[in-house]
Amino acid sequence: MSEKDKSVEENSLDEELSLNGSGEDSDVSDDPQDEVENVGTPTYEELVDKKEELEGLLLRANADLDNALKRTLTEVEKAHKYGTERLLMELLPIVDNLENALNNLSENSSKEDKEGIELTLKSFESTLDKFGMVPIYPDNEEFNPEKHEAVSMEKDKKKNPKKYRHQPFKIVHKDKKIDIQTKFRYNAFNDEIELVDNISKVKSIKVAIKDPNIVIFFDDKEFVFLSYTDVNKSLVSGYLNPIYNGSDINIYQKKAKKFLKGKESVNSLDIAFPPRYSDDIKYFISFSNTPPTYVKLSKKSILKIFNKSKDVKNFIDKNKLNLNEFSSLIEIAKYFENNY
Repeated sequence: MSEKDKSVEENSLDEELSLNGSGEDSDVSDDPQDEVENVGTPTYEELVDKKEELEGLLLRANADLDNALKRTLTEVEKAHKYGTERLLMELLPIVDNLENALNNLSENSSKEDKEGIELTLKSFESTLDKFGMVPIYPDNEEFNPEKHEAVSMEKDKKKNPKKYRHQPFKIVHKDKKIDIQTKFRYNAFNDEIELVDNISKVKSIKVAIKDPNIVIFFDDKEFVFLSYTDVNKSLVSGYLNPIYNGSDINIYQKKAKKFLKGKESVNSLDIAFPPRYSDDIKYFISFSNTPPTYVKLSKKSILKIFNKSKDVKNFIDKNKLNLNEFSSLIEIAKYFENNY
């Protein structure tokens, strides 16, 4: 073979290899290690993010499982507690009928008839007592919608509902002398001081002027009208009851009423509630005559009010204060005033 033919053959072979991608200059590699390297290795930050994501998923899964377990236990507890409620409610009319029969025995009834009804009645009452259903005797008790059921309303002349009537009072004006002969009461639902108007011929109820300079004393409480920061961090005005007046710190209580709508039971496990008013007590604290600010009776909220003071925290822990009681808030205020 001549040199010329060899050269032509080598050129043809090089072109064929180049077309097939098998030449030395080809960018494609058959080495598996090169393919792995081309995918890329996660960085340290990416691994940390992935770890945190998986930990978050694990925590959420555990929380969901824990909540499901708690719900199941609550439902089982309700089933045990209220499962027999419907049956017991059906037994009550029988007890009423036995009592009526006992009270309306005819003259021809024998002693044995009376004893038989009494024994049957006692047996029913004993059975109800085992399940916590006991009779109540509301005579001379204040009406409690959570325990009593109102069927009618009438005036009792023998009873003096002082708690709900207007009471004697003392009113003081910081700048003027006031002499008013009447009676007051506090409307906790509307946050108003109501007074009986005896000046006009027709007796009527009027609302006292809301003035910071007017202080009213009645029902062993002091009512002052102030601007304060409520639970929503909004500046509002209303009546507060001072419960601690220190050299630099003042603490107030506000006892309001909130209306709770009635709720009907939807099944044997649910509990029905009648419409009712419920006490809504909140506490407020002021420093150096600043507007009082709402403070929740909790360790976190109280420490925040006192600028997360370590000394206050140590004082709470050392004295084992129960922060659910407002008396503990007063003790903290006294300690703070004596040490700062």
